[in-house]
Parts: sequence; C-alpha cells; structure tokens
Amino acid sequence: MIELRLGDFHSGWQDINPGSVDLILADPPYNVSGFDRMQSTKWDTELNWQRLEDIFSTLLKKDGQLLLFCDVHLFVKLYTAFGEKLVFRHHQIWQK
Repeated sequence: MIELRLGDFHSGWQDINPGSVDLILADPPYNVSGFDRMQSTKWDTELNWQRLEDIFSTLLKKDGQLLLFCDVHLFVKLYTAFGEKLVFRHHQIWQK
C-alpha cells in the first residue's frame, strides 16, 4: 500500500509510525534571507538540522531514502549537520 502525505512536516510527523517510511522528499527553507535581508520572509528560517536528523532517522526504514532540495549554502550545512545517523550517498546538481 502506498500512502502519500502532503503538509507541514513539523505538525504531522508524530502521527507516522517509526521505521515505516520509504522516502522523505522535501524542499525545506534555504534560509536565503539570512544572506540577503532584502529577501526576508517569515517562512525562510533556519531549521534545527541535528534535531531533524534524529526525526528522519527514526521515521525512515533501514533502506529508506531522504531527498532534500537545497542550494549550495544549505548543502554545506546539511553535510556538516548530518552524519551520525544519516549518511550522504549521492548529491546531484541541477544546472539551470
């Protein structure tokens, strides 16, 4: 059975059974307003990536995948923040 969920992850992840998720696909805030105050938005805020690594690793199946869209600045943060429970296997660059 396939179940797709769309919504705010922070308000719904507690309803998901641990170890039951095949894929987490997300386009999180890039925190670009931290670099350019002219683009400041309320939703584009820094996330606690260490906490999210704990949550993601709890929800994902052993062979589950996490796919995050990000810019180069966020990639560096993710690469630094993740590593205790999640391992980077691939990175892809979408050259526009």
